[in-house]
Amino acid sequence: MSDTYIGLFENENLETLEKDVEKCLSDKNIEVVSIRKNLQPNEDNKYLIMVVYKFKK
Repeated sequence: MSDTYIGLFENENLETLEKDVEKCLSDKNIEVVSIRKNLQPNEDNKYLIMVVYKFKK
């Protein structure tokens, strides 16, 4: 059983945030388990995406 990791990404621009997350997860050794998006900005006016992932063996 491999370890599970959580990545939290934030940015003031949702489009830029989605591109940053896509770039980070493009590694072929990463298996994405779940992605959650906060489509409304938080109190700091930033959008959040939480990614649960594993490294492939």
